[in-house]
Amino acid sequence: MAGQYSVAIESQRQNQFAKRRQLMENYLGQLPSGDQEISKAMAEDLNNFDRPLANTVVIIPVAAHQEAANVRHTVSEYARQRDCEPFTVVLGLNAPAEMLNIESVAATEQAVNDAIVEHPDLDIRYTIDYYGEPVIGEIRRDLWNAVLYAAQQTGNIRDGSEIIGINHDIDLVKLASTYISRVQKLYAKRDARHLVTPVSPPRGSYTKHAFSPEHPNISAAVFWNDFYYRLNDSAYEAGIIIPMSLYANQGGFKREAVTHEVGGLTSNSGRTAKLLKGTYMETSPRRYIWRMNDHGYNIWSTDSFSATDECRTSNQHPDITQKRKLDIVRQSLPGFASKFADLAVKQTYINRLYTAEFDAPKLTPNELLVAYFYNAMKISQLGHRILSSIVGSPDLAEDFTILLGRNLIENVEIKVS
Repeated sequence: MAGQYSVAIESQRQNQFAKRRQLMENYLGQLPSGDQEISKAMAEDLNNFDRPLANTVVIIPVAAHQEAANVRHTVSEYARQRDCEPFTVVLGLNAPAEMLNIESVAATEQAVNDAIVEHPDLDIRYTIDYYGEPVIGEIRRDLWNAVLYAAQQTGNIRDGSEIIGINHDIDLVKLASTYISRVQKLYAKRDARHLVTPVSPPRGSYTKHAFSPEHPNISAAVFWNDFYYRLNDSAYEAGIIIPMSLYANQGGFKREAVTHEVGGLTSNSGRTAKLLKGTYMETSPRRYIWRMNDHGYNIWSTDSFSATDECRTSNQHPDITQKRKLDIVRQSLPGFASKFADLAVKQTYINRLYTAEFDAPKLTPNELLVAYFYNAMKISQLGHRILSSIVGSPDLAEDFTILLGRNLIENVEIKVS
């Protein structure tokens, strides 16, 4: 009887893997002919190597006319990964069409080839394409489609194995040495379960912006923003892990997306990119350095991105003043206080859901309030400490505590009761 049960379970698992394979193949088959032509040509470049494509692929768009200086360091962070299964690093070199054959593009391609020679044990592949009007949604879409085509051509998706896409940028500063292994173990564990889902969920990385010694005020202001993302279990787009089953199920990135192309895909899927422990990374603060003085935290807008972004090539922007830093953080306090109060409610229910026994009685209103204020107190203490010691303003720390307290009271009356 037990043997029959095992056979039935395995049959069900294989059916789910077959559905996953069909999902990815259907997505590729339904792409417009123009999309297919572009991505198939790129896939040929990616498969023109002496080893099969891995099932874990780091996918990085590279503005080839501006990013030559970042290639060597970023690649070295992948070269020091340990305790992991084979993985592939795909660099999608791109540039405006009018920059065909210019020296800076050739320099980036040379930097990639130098990295391939310098790290022979690391599977690095690249393709290069030119766009009339480069848009990041289109660039990422073509590149991810090319990776999926390459996986199809080499038979990687034949058995329904998950192709894990890792969305990174070329301005990576630091990556935990076990980052890749953590990602691989998570999805291997999921696929080893009795109940396998054809579409796997996304995950986020524990990302922060690197400290810039030349810009201590900007770095402190960015740290406050990073703190919110970390505590809220939110992921920056440069560190989102997207299984190809999810990517295909959502129809890929939106070609017209000028910004938030990755977050748009995951949010529309209804699957939150929860942070995955052990996936620590640091990314460059260069866009904050370029725009924070004029835009505060509102730098991820459509005018923040162009084919020739100044932040990629210039490091001449000065630090913001102490006063400007405090003004920017102060403007964020009301919104952050409201979000942190909401987070305290969320944590109260999540902690109860995952730590209580299955048949445990519900918390009484008083017990719920105690749990809520306990979570809120921890958030308040952390925020107070960061604003006081890192941002460097005890006054802002006190203002935050007061604002958070007001929001906590409103939540008690509206949400907890």
